[in-house]
Amino acid sequence: MDKKRIKKLLTGILPFLLIVALLWMLPGRTVKPNNPISDKTTKLKTNFGTGGQSGKKKEQLKNGTDDKAQKNGNGSGTKTQEMSKENTTQKKQKKTKKSSGSKAQKQQGNQETKGDNGKPDDKVPGKNPNGDNDADSGKHNLKKPDNGDNTGNKDGKLVTDLYSRTITYSELTEDKLDFYAYYSKSDVDAKIKVNYKHENDTGNGTWLKSENQKDYQATLKHGKNVITIYYTDEKGNRDWVQAVVDYEADKADKNNPTVGKHPPLIETNLDDGLNTIHTSEFTFTVSAKTWEEKRIYSNAIRVIMDGKEVTNPTGSGVYEYELQFKRPNVGDTSDHVITVLAWDKDGNSKYVEYKLRYQYHNKDEKIGSVSVVIDATTVECGVVEEGTVDVKAGDTAAEAVLKMLDDYGYAYNSGGSVKQEFYLSSIARADAFKGCKIGERLEKLLKRDGITFTSPGSRDRLSEFDFTRGSGWLYFINGSYCPGKAMSAWKLNGGEKIVLRYTVAYGKDVGVTATTEGTLSGYCAVWRDGEIIEQGHSYKETSRVEPTATKNGYVEYTCKRCGETKRETLPATGNSEKPDRPGSTDKPDSSDKPGSTDKPGSTDKPGSTDKPDSSDKPGSTDKPDSSDKTQPTDKEETTADTRK
Repeated sequence: MDKKRIKKLLTGILPFLLIVALLWMLPGRTVKPNNPISDKTTKLKTNFGTGGQSGKKKEQLKNGTDDKAQKNGNGSGTKTQEMSKENTTQKKQKKTKKSSGSKAQKQQGNQETKGDNGKPDDKVPGKNPNGDNDADSGKHNLKKPDNGDNTGNKDGKLVTDLYSRTITYSELTEDKLDFYAYYSKSDVDAKIKVNYKHENDTGNGTWLKSENQKDYQATLKHGKNVITIYYTDEKGNRDWVQAVVDYEADKADKNNPTVGKHPPLIETNLDDGLNTIHTSEFTFTVSAKTWEEKRIYSNAIRVIMDGKEVTNPTGSGVYEYELQFKRPNVGDTSDHVITVLAWDKDGNSKYVEYKLRYQYHNKDEKIGSVSVVIDATTVECGVVEEGTVDVKAGDTAAEAVLKMLDDYGYAYNSGGSVKQEFYLSSIARADAFKGCKIGERLEKLLKRDGITFTSPGSRDRLSEFDFTRGSGWLYFINGSYCPGKAMSAWKLNGGEKIVLRYTVAYGKDVGVTATTEGTLSGYCAVWRDGEIIEQGHSYKETSRVEPTATKNGYVEYTCKRCGETKRETLPATGNSEKPDRPGSTDKPDSSDKPGSTDKPGSTDKPGSTDKPDSSDKPGSTDKPDSSDKTQPTDKEETTADTRK
């Protein structure tokens, strides 16, 4: 009986002991659920830091975490072990947080007061602190002023009325910008430092001073002015914020349409008197240049339609702005105002205004006609064809071109579609291009430009890559080349002139300069509309050989655009070289006394008195300024440089 009882007792106890043993073993291998708040905090501490902290340790920690993740893979056992190690590491970090944190802050403070030139706050994290960082994004950019303390916010913060913006001359007195910057908690030693640097300044900028550690003043210059504020927050972290202030001259407006001595030149496709728009998507082209004919880019051009800016233009040099017209609420017409403002870096600006009327049309309703021209002047075929086709509301340039080709019996190959990214690759008709060839002058330019030659086209067809690798069909509308839009995206208004021009030089031979192909920046003549149109050279002196007494010299000039050269002769001076009497021409008074007996031996030297009239003739070689008259003057060189 005793054995049975013992056996029964053991049978009941053993499972219980087994369960206890299992429970005792599980805690060492069980991973507690992740705390999302704790995890998020850890990640924030790892990935974000203040402006003055070194990023080396953070990067090492980040890389270490990434390495663990790669090692973990999908193995649950390895993952569990790594997470256990991470938990252990976090516990150790908590124990050493106070001591290590204090030491790190001390080291950080030493770094902040060191800098490149011994001045405090001399480095913006990862950037040049004094203007190279435009602060156009991120927490360091002062996009709006923080002009007061938030009483509901317990955390301290930097308070300033400085922010990134554009300021004009009339807004300031003597170019002085006043602003304040202070820390919201007065008991925090924020150690505020303010640095100013203009975009053209070198070095580390200028440190602004404040008598009350709150109010500052910066003297702005035309262009971008970068002001950086460094401070220490209540946790001892060094941080910084930055504002970019564009200081510009007051721009032209409706009341003052021109500003400055040399306002820009503005050209648009509304200058020919067009005032009625028949398409809901009108392409408005704008070209602006300085008075010196230098291109003004789109970042210095502003187009406004009915008070709202039109952005994101296409094109290069000639910019294409798409004007959207909605169907009028009442009737079929509506009036609109379009304005263009362009300015240069010197403070000159110009404002122009256009008043338009939009005429609504039903789809497929006829709105007018357009002319289409096929021009192959570059291969000496001249204007091959010109025709007129009717256009309907919503028609594109591609649809008008294809209709003209069909009407006049031309075949064609194209890429894209009539609705999207359309371009012509070839045009064909029997004998349409018979005798086409590249002329001698253009051929010389192509060779100088480094353009690769290919086999010529046939008498019936003219295609891209015929004659050269830079050949193909380009389209122009109302005289302007429009590279920013395919023909399929250009909605017609009626009345346009579309010209298909064949180029063999990436467009440089037909007046297009927006290309980086070849070695020349452009050609000083264009081949179009059946003729060669001279554009004028821009010469620069590239070599000079001074003349001697018996030999002519020369000055050689090279065109900066097309590489054409010209040479001007410098006539020989005509001075006689007499080695036995060096400096004889330096004494012009010796010949003033013909037959003088004061100088013994003066008549013994042949020729000394034989030609007494040598000094009587104007332009005699014994005049020291005679050689200067044979050299080109600065005025002559200037004339050559500015010739168009």
